[in-house]
Amino acid sequence: MALEESLKKKLSAELHDEFGAALAAITLKLQCIVTSDKNILENIRGIENYIRTLTPRLRSISYNLMPPQLERYGLKAAIINLVNEIGHPGEPAAHVHIGVHNLQHEQNLHIFRIVQELFTNILKHSKAKSCAIQLIKTGKKLKLTVYDDGIGLDEKKYRQAPSGIGLINVFSRVELLNGTMYLTSEPGAGTEYLIEIPCFNERKQASS
Repeated sequence: MALEESLKKKLSAELHDEFGAALAAITLKLQCIVTSDKNILENIRGIENYIRTLTPRLRSISYNLMPPQLERYGLKAAIINLVNEIGHPGEPAAHVHIGVHNLQHEQNLHIFRIVQELFTNILKHSKAKSCAIQLIKTGKKLKLTVYDDGIGLDEKKYRQAPSGIGLINVFSRVELLNGTMYLTSEPGAGTEYLIEIPCFNERKQASS
């Protein structure tokens, strides 16, 4: 029973993270159409492309709960692709630095999903002009930083009652990685998430 509940929670998180981000991107593009008469055709084509991607994404979740771009191209390329896919051109300006390679599949998946949720929240709520995503290794720790220069939030209220299944999933993934998450924010001064994760044994590169 415990294993069944664990699988249900994992599937729920994966469905939310995968389809929630895609549907949020579609909604944002529709809002652009409603509020502006510029680039209407481009936004419609973007929506069409997102809808077309939902079927293979569902198939991927059904088979192995692994985002196809992450499985095929690795963490760095998957995060860059994510930013380019769901972000608006130049709004916010996104800077990505991934200085870690050859992590275990479990780490790759959880880190990707964490970035996906936090970046989607930046697009939906922060009103930021720029943001940054950085993953580096320092000693025996991985350090993931997600920052935006947006409207910020009330840190005390947030700590007392974090809302939304997406952020709850972020906390759950950090715990699964035996990590720690630090939040720095205040109204009008942007938001920074710093997540420290113990390094697992990295996957060995195939010898040539």
